[in-house]
Amino acid sequence: MAKVGVRETLVLLFMGLQVVIGFTDQVFKGHKNVEPMVPVFMKFNFWNVENPEEVKKGGPPFLTEKGPYVYQETRDKHDISYQNDSEFVSFGLYKQWDYVEDLSCDGCTKDDPVTILNMPLIGGVYIAAEMDNIVGRGILNMINKVIQGEHVYGVDDGCCVDTLFVTKGVDDLLFGGILDGIVKFLMTSPSTNSMLPPQIDEETGFAIMNPRNGTSDNEWYQVDTGKVDLNRHSMITKWGPKEGDLREDLKSTRWWPVRGYKGRDSCTKIEGTDGLSFPPFINKDKKWSFQTDVCRSMSFVYEKEVDIDGIKAYRFTTSAESQWVNRTDNFCFNDELGDLYDEDTDTYDACIKETEDPEVLDIKDCHIKMDGRDGLLDVHHCFESPLIVSNPHFYQAEQELVNIASGMNPNPELHGVQIDVEPNTGITMQLHKRVQFNMPLMINEYIDVLNMVPEMMFPVLWIDEGGHIDDENKKILKDKLDT
Repeated sequence: MAKVGVRETLVLLFMGLQVVIGFTDQVFKGHKNVEPMVPVFMKFNFWNVENPEEVKKGGPPFLTEKGPYVYQETRDKHDISYQNDSEFVSFGLYKQWDYVEDLSCDGCTKDDPVTILNMPLIGGVYIAAEMDNIVGRGILNMINKVIQGEHVYGVDDGCCVDTLFVTKGVDDLLFGGILDGIVKFLMTSPSTNSMLPPQIDEETGFAIMNPRNGTSDNEWYQVDTGKVDLNRHSMITKWGPKEGDLREDLKSTRWWPVRGYKGRDSCTKIEGTDGLSFPPFINKDKKWSFQTDVCRSMSFVYEKEVDIDGIKAYRFTTSAESQWVNRTDNFCFNDELGDLYDEDTDTYDACIKETEDPEVLDIKDCHIKMDGRDGLLDVHHCFESPLIVSNPHFYQAEQELVNIASGMNPNPELHGVQIDVEPNTGITMQLHKRVQFNMPLMINEYIDVLNMVPEMMFPVLWIDEGGHIDDENKKILKDKLDT
């Protein structure tokens, strides 16, 4: 009898273990829907504003963290089909979130009130101001009047009184929807109801997680099965916003309209897996994961080896350098830098200088504004709203951002992205995908409640999406690896 080598044995082990957690061809075959056995949770932490009146007058915000409010995430791969003789598999990823009180903060319920920045108001003002014409100025004047209860044509008098900071229930803000205040004006005014962002639904109103809960919106994939090349297992080859609309890159989305530095496609590429699984026999080289939450492919670097109940795993995380604005790969993530490129002459402004390192640019003379600072990513094209994402507590961002408000205490163990992968099988043992959502607070002469505010990047909430492989599968993995 021929001997089976170590690698061949591990390949068989890998295939068997992947069957357990629901990723391989054997699992998909004959199944209309597939649910992963690794439980995934979404933890929401709000930045509660303790001194809203002082902020309106120009004072620095005093913020306290409320949470986590934990929701279990149901993931269901459906409408599964195969291409190219099972080399690729396509599916829609359905997601639904349900509140779990026992795992949330002590004494917390999903109806707890929190006071946060009025996101729909900031969004409406931003969109009108960006128009930079008489129509936009007219909308700004209407917004200013309607939130103070004054008469505005096209909406009921007194319908939409609102202010810069709102106090609402957690679940209403996340999923249930808000229908009053500025939201009602934006939905009913003939001047604005045709340009609503996806976060405002025509029936439920504004919710931060609109339109994602209970849908497969923006979550359609084609993935390599590893049949031809096991090193490609779980790699995303195509993505699409809807069924039947799969794309090899993000160019058609216009999420990142700026041309990559000297033609690079670093911002529009789709690269890596979803982060829950990787090809087997991984090394410590840079890894990639495509994430719709931030509208891009993210890179992760090896940090250290960790022990998870006796199982060795490699921990990967994001590096501070990968979030620097002056990296050539990040050029196309910044609209201000994009404006310094002349497409007609194919030249860059003189303030952009190359350095000895081909991956780094000298842009200190370009005077990039707040939303272009290290550690921030402007996703307003993707979300159709002035959202800026960062690590929670501005971890790995510029110190000035950390100091911008009380309550910021960045900690790499609590606020950094962490992916712990068992290196032989590529199975993710633990995952923490953490991201903070911020909005730029700017003075606007047309809006009275914005006449005196401090100009700053205002934190609203941060999330921790992740899961830990359960004890049953951990035991199977440990037993098989040991034997």
